[in-house]
Amino acid sequence: MKILITGASGICGSALIPLTGDKVLFDLKKPNYDIKENKFVKGDLNDIKMLEKSMKNCNVVIHCGGASNPNSSWKSVLKNNIMATQTLLEVATKLNIPKIIFLSSNRVFEMYEIENAPMIYEPDFNLLLQKSSIVRPASHYGISKAFCEIMGRSFSERCDIKFYVIRLGSVRCKEEDHPYAYAESGVKKGLWKRGSKQYILQEKRLKSLWMSRRDFLKMVELCIEYEAVKFEILFGLSDNPRSWFDMEHTKKLLRYKPKDNAERFIQVPTK
Repeated sequence: MKILITGASGICGSALIPLTGDKVLFDLKKPNYDIKENKFVKGDLNDIKMLEKSMKNCNVVIHCGGASNPNSSWKSVLKNNIMATQTLLEVATKLNIPKIIFLSSNRVFEMYEIENAPMIYEPDFNLLLQKSSIVRPASHYGISKAFCEIMGRSFSERCDIKFYVIRLGSVRCKEEDHPYAYAESGVKKGLWKRGSKQYILQEKRLKSLWMSRRDFLKMVELCIEYEAVKFEILFGLSDNPRSWFDMEHTKKLLRYKPKDNAERFIQVPTK
């Protein structure tokens, strides 16, 4: 199994290093973690020749790369998300890469959250979005993710390639792999105190969206194994009672059994 991971130096890409197989790590900057036994390629996702060289003979491409800041400008997401994904899809088609796993975002549904916050963060709020729910992004970033989902579907239907979308909640870095990361980050920055209204709001929000790194890794492993359809949309979260995303389709399709539950996580305050 040969796997190309784009955006390998980022938060999500770094969580996939334990994947079994011959991994090629592709990013503009070198990872700050141990990459021995893995090949690192410093490259731009719009560099066709570099992508062709890196993707040759791959069984699967896990596309984590691109602009990840929700406040990214249109210029940034156009180049780093939309154009880069188009380039990757064209190269994958040319090289007959059988499968691409694309990391999308809960931000394709952001307007639902904006309209219903803060009630939406409560476990008894009456909203449960399906994979077929109308996408309603509220930022250039969210628009770019929705666009790439559609583009991936088009390629999968016209070409011999599988394209699986994971609409991620929120995966955090190794040091903040817990559902208090948003709240504790504000404490660390001096924006609010622990136990304040702002802290509790951010705690509830991430308890709705959190995906632990080990649950994320497992879902990607299951996507690599899954072969039944050419195109699929999945939600990527841990087992969170506050979530407004219906995880039943994903759990049934992949036999995904998340190990982590945001409500049962013991808080570890920022040091």
